[in-house]
Amino acid sequence: MTFRRRLESLSGRLAFGFARLLGLERASAFGGWLAR
Repeated sequence: MTFRRRLESLSGRLAFGFARLLGLERASAFGGWLAR
């Protein structure tokens, strides 16, 4: 595995985790707004 490919997979995994985290925060905020 080349260094570039490893870096690309790592950045992709980071972006995916960040997007999932943002989605969770948005979903929880939406749930809190609904529960209000």
